[in-house]
Amino acid sequence: MLFSCIRLILPLVSALVLFPSLAVSADAERGSVLFNTCIGCHGSESYNNVYPTYKVPRIGGQWSEYIVAALQGYKDGSRKHPTMQAQAASFSTEDMQDIAAYVAATSELATGEIVGTAPEAAATCVACHGAGGKSLAFTFPHLAGQHQDYMVRALKEYKSGARTNVVMAPNAMNLSEADMKAISAFYSQQKGLETYVK
Repeated sequence: MLFSCIRLILPLVSALVLFPSLAVSADAERGSVLFNTCIGCHGSESYNNVYPTYKVPRIGGQWSEYIVAALQGYKDGSRKHPTMQAQAASFSTEDMQDIAAYVAATSELATGEIVGTAPEAAATCVACHGAGGKSLAFTFPHLAGQHQDYMVRALKEYKSGARTNVVMAPNAMNLSEADMKAISAFYSQQKGLETYVK
């Protein structure tokens, strides 16, 4: 009986350690004010990262816990992007949680039929990111609706080691550039994430 209780409680405790945003209630209203520094890049559908050139990711409707984890990665340097690292460096954990709560609430992740057929190379993606790119667990980001060129860039960074992730790195290692483009094209055409527009 005791072992069963421990098995049920352990995942929750682990989640609270890995994602402290679960342990506190975030202030989305405060997050909307803090997000003003983000809107210049994430608020324009056609905005591109300058070099290398790729569309700035859509974040409307993304898991708040994932957004916090990404911001913490930029702050601690495990994610590389000069602008994002500078932005994240100025945020406290509370700031990140509030921004993430606001962004997650700006869009309900669209539902609907899966468009097209997933490429064979996407078979390993489904377990974490869902058949149509809508993840069921906040530890894995939604991919549905994300910009194709952004996803290709991310996959290349996982493959090269520029981005570190114990799950993504070995999966990306087996992908050719053609696989990356096919996977990203499939997920980008699904209804899901949105550019922040409010």
